[in-house]
Amino acid sequence: AGGADKASASMKNLGTIINSLQTLVSGFGSNLNNLSGAATSVNKVNTAVASTGKSLKSANTEAISFYTSVGVATRRFTTFALAAGTIAGLAMEIRDAVKAAFEFERELVRLKQVGGDSKTVITGIADEITRLSTQYGAASGDLAKTSVALRQAGLSATETKKALSSLAKTTLSPTFDNLANTTEGAIAIMAQFKQGAGALEDQLGSLSKVAGDTAAESSDIVESMKRAGGAWKAAGGNLNELMASFAAIRSTTRESSESISTGLRTILARLQDPMVGKKLHEWGIEL
Repeated sequence: AGGADKASASMKNLGTIINSLQTLVSGFGSNLNNLSGAATSVNKVNTAVASTGKSLKSANTEAISFYTSVGVATRRFTTFALAAGTIAGLAMEIRDAVKAAFEFERELVRLKQVGGDSKTVITGIADEITRLSTQYGAASGDLAKTSVALRQAGLSATETKKALSSLAKTTLSPTFDNLANTTEGAIAIMAQFKQGAGALEDQLGSLSKVAGDTAAESSDIVESMKRAGGAWKAAGGNLNELMASFAAIRSTTRESSESISTGLRTILARLQDPMVGKKLHEWGIEL
């Protein structure tokens, strides 16, 4: 009986062991299945990585091809742009030249209308303008406008050609602002001091010298000619004295050219009043 009990107990232990082994085997099988699934996943990942690598390689090739195409297109565009810019610049130059030619012809027509000169005289002035423009670099259109202004001021065709020569030279001097302003000053000088177009070059030279050596700009001196030149001449002064007086006042006071010129004109007009002369005589001042 005791042996039977021991055998029965051993059988129970054996069954427990067998159950444990079956559980282990079953778990091992599950692990094997899991490992198989993991291997499958790894294979899928490898396949995806390989596909991604191929995609990246293809994308890299396409990117290089794209950049190469962009570079070629940029070089072509730059070449076309440079060529187009050159052509456009040439077209603009031609347009400006044609416009200047039309303006020049229009000014010659005005010159004929103002002076009533013959075709031969107009041609002579046009040839002189061309010569001066070539020699001194002055714009022919500006010289044509100057010739019209000179003829309107009463100068003859011969005097106009002389004055044009003097005025064209001022375009080379840094002391003169522009030809139009200088022309106004030249007309004022010739009208007020009555020395003619032949003396204009020396007069403009003196003006340039004063403007270069003092704080009075050429435009300021020209303004003084227009505003005070007549009164100064009537009082007995000459051109150089007016320029010297104006430059001295301008340098010391820094008043505007308009103020100085108007002041000089007012003072000169009042000094010609007999009552003012008498009063100054009483103070010991002889005009």
